[in-house]
Amino acid sequence: MHKPASFALICTVYLVTLSVCAQAVEHPVPLGKNPDPSVCAQCHSDKSQGKYVHSAIAMGCTTCHDVTSAKGVTLITLVSPQNDLCFTCHEKSNDKVLHGPYAEGLCIACHSPHTGNYPNQLLADSQDLCLGCHAQARLKVNQRKQKVTTPWGVTLTFSQTQGLQFLGLNKTLTANHPVVGHPITGPNTALGKGKISCLSCHEPHHSQKPNLMPPNLGNNPGGYVTALCETCHNPEKL
Repeated sequence: MHKPASFALICTVYLVTLSVCAQAVEHPVPLGKNPDPSVCAQCHSDKSQGKYVHSAIAMGCTTCHDVTSAKGVTLITLVSPQNDLCFTCHEKSNDKVLHGPYAEGLCIACHSPHTGNYPNQLLADSQDLCLGCHAQARLKVNQRKQKVTTPWGVTLTFSQTQGLQFLGLNKTLTANHPVVGHPITGPNTALGKGKISCLSCHEPHHSQKPNLMPPNLGNNPGGYVTALCETCHNPEKL
């Protein structure tokens, strides 16, 4: 998709990102000292209403946002750097294998921090999320700005997508992984029940197994793939 970013470029993007995250945002209207967090919903009702609401909303806006007022100006900042904020409540895993966005604290690449139309405040259906990054055709690439934009509107820098693996799927993005002809969506005909999705074979955040394979595959490194296949396929019928 693009040439590997130089170390200098990565450092520049990283420093700029830190600078932006550290900047406070001026609230459009001044608030008094120690404002009641409950008043936030009077204007920001969209942050607390929806099909799936982040449990932190019930804890109050100041769980994640710091509000300071002085000389008629109110500034809003996050209580922690953006890439660390989610881990103040959701403990980061120590598993050997971490999904790239999870490892970097880019939780908002897939989740809304407030509300969403999909479970766990996902920004799209879970299958569409996976394919939105791992099916190259779905990413909008801006070589000049060195950024990519997902189908659900999240923009990431080239440095944030280093190591992203593209799948060699068919034109309809429904098959050819992990081998040619193998479906990645639709009815699970091998098992005779349920549906197939990326989450049938991969954990979304972390795993002790290679390629984010699920944990219930035993402890024999040479048998992980075989064990995974046999969760659906009867070896006596192959």
